[in-house]
Amino acid sequence: MPLFFSRRFLEIVIQNIETIHYPNLHFIVSDRHGGDDTLALLRSHFQDDPRISFVERLDQCNWVCHYNDLVQQAKGKYFAWMPHDDSYAPDYVTRLVEFLEAHPDVMLAFGEMHRIAADGTDISVPRTLQQWSSFVIDNSWSTQQAVKLHLNWNLAYGFRGLFRLQPIQEKRLSIRHTYQTMSADGLWMFGVALTGRIAYVPHCHCWKRIYNDSTHAPWREKKRQHRFRWNWSWLWISLLYLTNSTIPVREKFLAGLIIVGWSVLQRARRLAIKSAKILRRN
Repeated sequence: MPLFFSRRFLEIVIQNIETIHYPNLHFIVSDRHGGDDTLALLRSHFQDDPRISFVERLDQCNWVCHYNDLVQQAKGKYFAWMPHDDSYAPDYVTRLVEFLEAHPDVMLAFGEMHRIAADGTDISVPRTLQQWSSFVIDNSWSTQQAVKLHLNWNLAYGFRGLFRLQPIQEKRLSIRHTYQTMSADGLWMFGVALTGRIAYVPHCHCWKRIYNDSTHAPWREKKRQHRFRWNWSWLWISLLYLTNSTIPVREKFLAGLIIVGWSVLQRARRLAIKSAKILRRN
């Protein structure tokens, strides 16, 4: 549970710790900025709870470094990140563990993520059965499937799922720094998808709060303002995950061609649209 000026979300963090039920659970609550008294208040509130470890370092690291360090500190069979402003159903962990135990070939299991406004209003975009079809457990899993999801689906949606810890640590599959850390979670999920199957678990819920000063809120505008740097960063990091994966060389080569070709086509499309607008104005 990475903290970052989390005082306004204190009750949410407390509620998650108190309501998530699983018999063998370890919480690592970490603050790397010390911007407020959240960690001290949590220490006081949970001083007699042996499930919780508190980490305090004032190195001012960004969220990518913070998340990567937490994975290295984790122990056990599975792990999940729980952002300070998200809420989780009491059976969230239990349902995902049960699924992973029943399906040993699955690298990541994730549930339904509802987008809610600061006042709790549900602003989720309903997803069709077709959008979930890629994650049906009966389907085959391949490099082609991982690439298809990377190019056509927001893989960051599964970032709040439950991961197998050992493969992540053994393969040193860390989140890489994109341009201004934008969408680094979704790109890392591509690396996870190249490692093994990811699966959707129905009736398993968490809620993500959407507000103006959240970490990801400015990403869309920044991507527009720094389009070239962002596109290059996206392409470079995608190819790095692909190169460092353990899939066969032939599959790496074909997947790389697809990713580069898709990137070039997207760039050409945007240039064509921009040129058409200029011609219309003239």
